Amino acid sequence: MPRSTCRLASWTECIRDPLGRSPLDTTCYRHLADFDGLFVSQRCLKARAQTSTMARVAFVETYPYAAAWGGDAVYLDRIRGFLTARGHSVDSYVTDVTRGRSNPFIRLRGQAGPNHRWIVRNSIVRGDQRFLALEPRLLRKAVKLGPGSSADRKHAVHKDEARWVIARLSANPPDLVILAFDACQFTAPLLALGIPVIALKGFFSDRRIRLGAPDTSQPSPDKSLLDDLRQASCAGFNNVQDLRYYEQMTGARNGALIGMGFPSRPRAPARSEPVVLFVGARTKPNIESLRWFLDHAWPAVRLAAPEARLRIVGTVAGAVAEMASEHVETVGFAEDLETEYRGARAVIAPLTVGSSGVKTKVAEALSFGCPVVTTSLGVDPGDPMQFGEAVEVADEPAAYAAAVVRLLTDDALRTRREEQTLIAFRQHFSEEAAYAALIALLGSIPPAGHRTRSSGRTRMKTSAAVARG
Repeated sequence: MPRSTCRLASWTECIRDPLGRSPLDTTCYRHLADFDGLFVSQRCLKARAQTSTMARVAFVETYPYAAAWGGDAVYLDRIRGFLTARGHSVDSYVTDVTRGRSNPFIRLRGQAGPNHRWIVRNSIVRGDQRFLALEPRLLRKAVKLGPGSSADRKHAVHKDEARWVIARLSANPPDLVILAFDACQFTAPLLALGIPVIALKGFFSDRRIRLGAPDTSQPSPDKSLLDDLRQASCAGFNNVQDLRYYEQMTGARNGALIGMGFPSRPRAPARSEPVVLFVGARTKPNIESLRWFLDHAWPAVRLAAPEARLRIVGTVAGAVAEMASEHVETVGFAEDLETEYRGARAVIAPLTVGSSGVKTKVAEALSFGCPVVTTSLGVDPGDPMQFGEAVEVADEPAAYAAAVVRLLTDDALRTRREEQTLIAFRQHFSEEAAYAALIALLGSIPPAGHRTRSSGRTRMKTSAAVARG
């Protein structure tokens, strides 16, 4: 057997379809045969297991995403939780808490567990995941804007932030650094330290899509961002379309799909009440999408299913509080979402504006075995068939309402959808599927005492080919 074929056969045994049927045949593995040094990853994983050493991972963020709990925060928190649950230790560095904030008191939410800690620049710890920012710029904004006001989240990263990150990670070098979103600009100086870097761009945020409008826009990231991504050991994206855009724009082959993964959950029990669930943070896209559903689709749902109730969970509920009624319940923030998902016959994601790729609310609902109705904006255009029959997609209000009604009233249909939901979840949104690239990248790092700075960087680069899209 040729050498490359042998590597391919061995690796596909390691990343079989989560249902155990056959090796995964998805876009994110199409360059698998190009991967050189694949067995290095397997040897390093075995060496780590034998020496009982796990990886030390550093996250770097330029914005306190966990303070404004939304899709970005959940995406990062799920990766952290996946790592810590497997025994890796994670330190999360936040370089600036003034972006988008006027309140100096900060709570960084998360469920990564005891193997995770926050390290926040220019702040002091005030309790569990709570900090007081000692930042004159933020204090001036607090006085000027007043409580409850929002502030500009976009301002240039200061050189002091870069110096702080470099000093911290030089003094206590991790095995791997994950740079989240705008923090990708720290790639070059950290690589210079010999630390493997995942530049987790996620998606190209400069491209916005609106429901009903043709998706003809192309991302236009600046050259410096593309240079940072090309230099990284791995450039991570959370959707296939933007991963392909990156490869087309740069010709680089270090891209990887690092999706939205959730732990496996028990199959949901039968839902006895006709409850429709919407979960979301108080963001402009969520508010607009929810109002679209309430104004244009919900009346038709109520006409066909008079007993139907809509539960709005998350901070977005405060933005539509005036629409609360006997059949529209504005629940607000909930620490435990499991009860909400378990009690819903249908979950809605009526997205009307946003960026490319699958949204957190869709993946999370699938993890609970809930049938979902979304719009075309909730589907990754780079992988339009990923849901199979688990998710119904409708862009017109009448069709959207009809899809919701079918799930509320047709028990046999809902049962079939729940079965398809389980398959779609395991294939695309389980931790094993979503983090296949991350697993391979971690495995490529030799354990302490077996690694040099130069070899760590080189092996990370070759490992990235495992999950290029």
